[in-house]
Amino acid sequence: MKWSVTAAKQFDRCQRPWFYKKIMADGKVKRDPLRIEATRLGRLKTVHAWRGLVVDHVISDLVIPALNQKLVPERERVISVAQSVFDKQLELACKPIGTGRKIEIGLLDMETKGFVDDAQITQAWEETTTALDNFLINDVLISSLLSADYLVPQRGLTFKVGDFSVRGFPDLIAFRHNAPP
Repeated sequence: MKWSVTAAKQFDRCQRPWFYKKIMADGKVKRDPLRIEATRLGRLKTVHAWRGLVVDHVISDLVIPALNQKLVPERERVISVAQSVFDKQLELACKPIGTGRKIEIGLLDMETKGFVDDAQITQAWEETTTALDNFLINDVLISSLLSADYLVPQRGLTFKVGDFSVRGFPDLIAFRHNAPP
């Protein structure tokens, strides 16, 4: 079993959601409707958490590959791609269950209220552009990343601490010649 700080906090708050999300839910189970539903419910996100995933996706899949080629993508391109990802995922997340919605994309408000508040969506988009702008205008960060030999985003790292295996996902690892990452 994988154990994390987040899982421990969830377990401490209430064991039932922890059980459904971590034990009962299994996306590999294709024929058990109850386990499929538990998997779907366990993957629901708040609008803010989903917005963070959109930002991570755009930085990991567009900005970092460009920086690895020693190019800084233009803001307009980054925002355009972010808008496309944001709109596509929002459309999927707002589809009713059973209409082709991917199991990975679901918003908690759609499940609990049946709709997502327009003000929340507007705020999420504004925060998305702000986060991307803050990343792109940070000249010190960008020049540091451009000077790296290779950048690896969102890579899982596992290491031992005593008798325990610890797994972490750093936002970004910068490799440099003759220097530690």
